[in-house]
Amino acid sequence: MNSLKQLLFHKFATEARERLLAELKQTYEPKKGDRFHHQGVTYEIGSLVVSGNGLEYEISSKIPLEELGGSEDIQAFFEEIKNQCYNCTRPPVHMGMDDIVSKTGEREIKKRDYIRLRHNYEFDELFDERQVAAQMEAIQQGQQDLPPQINGVITVSGRVVLMDVRENTYRYIKENTMQFIETNEKVREKFRQRSKTA
Repeated sequence: MNSLKQLLFHKFATEARERLLAELKQTYEPKKGDRFHHQGVTYEIGSLVVSGNGLEYEISSKIPLEELGGSEDIQAFFEEIKNQCYNCTRPPVHMGMDDIVSKTGEREIKKRDYIRLRHNYEFDELFDERQVAAQMEAIQQGQQDLPPQINGVITVSGRVVLMDVRENTYRYIKENTMQFIETNEKVREKFRQRSKTA
């Protein structure tokens, strides 16, 4: 069973994810659920889950099969994405490729290949004690408003921590998502150029 801290961190981190998804769906083409479409590729930001002493989530993107030759190209595309992601500000803790096969009609079978990136943040990474102390000092000196009341949280510092958790989660997920989109675009362009010269 999750502790109150885990439940509260999860709640505020989830609010951040939902805010980001709403923004991305306004910026790009919205799709069902937690997905959006950009430049011919569907992206999804999965739900946050409590994992050990932190939070974990996945970002996935559809592999543009129509731009690639066969299974060798698909594997090479995935490997290139993987290599590029290792150079991101915060590399994923796990990268994988999945096939989703679904029957859309009597004889029609739809196959989608996805790349999944799993990110994990320890609870301690979602807030900075020095920033919390600085905000508490600003509140005490009347230079910053009190954070809103939160059920189950008695102290002002606890509320400040949760506001930071929400803002930092938003920033981290956005940064990871934008880097993934940028990486996808770079790799797709590389494969387009390769097919022109082949």
